[in-house]
Amino acid sequence: MFCLILFYFSLVAVFLLLIITLAKSRLGLISEIKELRIKLNNLNQQEERLKEEIDKKDKLVREIATLYELSKEMCRFLDINKIFSVFKEGLSKLVRFEECLYFDKIGSFDDFVDFLVIPLAISDKSNFGYLAIKGLDKKDRPKLDILVLQFISALRRSRLYNLIRELAITDSLTKTFTHSYVLDRLNEELKRASQFEFSLACLMIDIDNFKSINDKYGHLVGDVVLKKVAEIIKNNCREIDLVGRFGGEEFIVILPMIDKDNAIVVAERIRKTISSVNISIFDRIISVSVSIGLAYYPTDAKSSHEIIDKADWALYRAKNSGKDRVVAYARFD
Repeated sequence: MFCLILFYFSLVAVFLLLIITLAKSRLGLISEIKELRIKLNNLNQQEERLKEEIDKKDKLVREIATLYELSKEMCRFLDINKIFSVFKEGLSKLVRFEECLYFDKIGSFDDFVDFLVIPLAISDKSNFGYLAIKGLDKKDRPKLDILVLQFISALRRSRLYNLIRELAITDSLTKTFTHSYVLDRLNEELKRASQFEFSLACLMIDIDNFKSINDKYGHLVGDVVLKKVAEIIKNNCREIDLVGRFGGEEFIVILPMIDKDNAIVVAERIRKTISSVNISIFDRIISVSVSIGLAYYPTDAKSSHEIIDKADWALYRAKNSGKDRVVAYARFD
């Protein structure tokens, strides 16, 4: 009997010990599960942070690529309006704004109180205009600043190109077009006149007795006379007309889309204005006159070589007829 009781107590003790062991194991598993959950949560958070960093870096890479492509695209053009159009389109892909304007000059800043106005300047001596932006978020200002530098670089390139081109096609003394440029443009104008059935006149203008002016007063005085005559010729022509220096004291004027009678009127106006002006040079006052020969497309000539030759022939007749006059080729042909 005693042995049986002892056996039952032993069995109960073993059972209790087993329960305690299982309970401890369960508590250990619960603790391990909690730790694993914490680690998993930390890993999830790290994963989220990594995703955010990757997204940021991807966005940065895309923005850098956009900036690069924008810079490359702006460099394809030399026209300022086209450069600004490309800049504005690229800017809209990177930042938000309500309006973006470009001005070569701004008269009054009072008209732009709601705008961020940025001077486009590399130094105090080089200003390329102003950029006015409305509705820009402050956080986007760094991106804008990078783009503005690229925009200034493109504007500077355009200005340098135009300056070099102007120097290449402009006579340094008279500021009229060079001989070669006028010939190129004359060929273009004749093609256009032929295509659209326009008329065109060519004037050859020569300063009378210019050699005697140089001999009597010197070449510096002669240069002033050339500049003044060129200025008068340009002031009596239209925007579409071409004025060039053809030789030492000889000028050529191309008058597109004009009839012969009006071309003669223009030539006479130039001649009369020059002859009526007293040119003040140092302590001297000099009067000059010009002789003008005129040829007309299509009645007098069909090609650039022919119309110049006919205008030059008319100029020769004007010189031999007493100078200070206009002679049209067809009047004597």
